[in-house]
Amino acid sequence: MSGGSILPGAAWSISVLFGCLLQVGLLITEYRDLFSRSDLSRPARAGWVAVSMLPLVGPLLYLLIEGRGLADRRLHDSIARLQVEDYLLSPAPPELEVPQAHRVMQEVTAQWLLETGAVTAAEYDLLTAHDRALVS
Repeated sequence: MSGGSILPGAAWSISVLFGCLLQVGLLITEYRDLFSRSDLSRPARAGWVAVSMLPLVGPLLYLLIEGRGLADRRLHDSIARLQVEDYLLSPAPPELEVPQAHRVMQEVTAQWLLETGAVTAAEYDLLTAHDRALVS
């Protein structure tokens, strides 16, 4: 037995486990990018899926060839996500106050209920008259 504390069999098992985890991580990254792209045809996707079945070589090949595009797409997605968050978390403009926005939403809802037949014209008049009374 050697002087090291890790047995040769255990070192081999740890290496194989690390390789498997690396393969799974690379495949997840590759497939996430591959199937979110709209610029690839189905045969091209099928080709990349077939290449990715080569252990470690396939996903690494995809990252080498498509790596810059993958980084650009991720950056674009992150920017778009941040823009949506900024829009959703920004305060409402002063001209659209909450009571006015609530009133507009109620009017739109009442109109939709009338158009779909969920309420009658008399019920619609009651709904909108109540809203108009709140405004006055």
